[in-house]
Parts: sequence; structure tokens; C-alpha cells
Amino acid sequence: MLKIKRMLTVIALTGGMVACEAQCSASSASLSEEAMASAVNQETKAPVAQVTSFGPDAAVIYATAKLSHAPEGTKVKAEFHYLEGGDRQVAADEVTADGTRYV
Repeated sequence: MLKIKRMLTVIALTGGMVACEAQCSASSASLSEEAMASAVNQETKAPVAQVTSFGPDAAVIYATAKLSHAPEGTKVKAEFHYLEGGDRQVAADEVTADGTRYV
């Protein structure tokens, strides 16, 4: 079974931040409950079937996390890397969200 290792290399919580040319302010947002899954609830994006590995024939791979206390306009960006035989970026995604919910 092909084991997929994931590495969140970039998590950008920028909704509560000002451009850092002159000043920065920290956001109250946080991420928790990170999980890999073979299925998620389509409405909430919460993981339904958490897994630790995927077969080479996996049709879809989901990565989820719970975003909490995010100000309006918070951006969450994730990059995913395949680590066997080197480091190769295989996917990237960015979402804009607020409040508390899965992304």
C-alpha cells in the first residue's frame, strides 16, 4: 500500500493581519483536529472516514482541519508534498473562511 505522508508546509492565517511592510497584527484564528480522510461531510467538510494511508488506486484524498475563531476574510493555505524519493509538491489549495468550521 502506498503510504502518503502529508506535510502542511504553509498555513497562512492572514485575515487578521495587515501587510507586513509597516506593521503586523496577529489573528485570533487557530487550526486543530487535522486529519486525512477518504470521505468528508459535503456540507460541513468534517472528516467522515479518517485514514492514515491510501492505496495507489485511491480516487480522492481529503485533508481537513478545524478552523476556530477566524476573523472575516481569513485565508488558509495548504501545500501537500510526496516525500518518498525526495520532496515533490503534489497539490496546493487556499480557502477564505471565518468563524469556526472545517476547511
